[in-house]
Amino acid sequence: MDFKFDPKIDYYARLGLSYQAELEVIKSAYRALSKKYHPDNFNGDNSRMQKINDAYAVLSKEELKKAYDAARYQYTRSQQKDEPIAEEPLKRQSET
Repeated sequence: MDFKFDPKIDYYARLGLSYQAELEVIKSAYRALSKKYHPDNFNGDNSRMQKINDAYAVLSKEELKKAYDAARYQYTRSQQKDEPIAEEPLKRQSET
């Protein structure tokens, strides 16, 4: 069964990781967050744990991680193209 990911979602941020995180670091972060947010320990709330599981499902498999990284890169680039270019800040009268 293939896991479908959404490039709009930052799975690295969900696990508190940088984009350069290695698989061992991803696994370690997942385990720590799983213990912290497991529904048995976190007032029965499963929503946070589901987000953590989704992130780990994508980032723990090298092939899926590469596909996500590429899709996420394309998504962030497309978002940057839509942003207006920042104008030069106005100079104070004393600077002119």
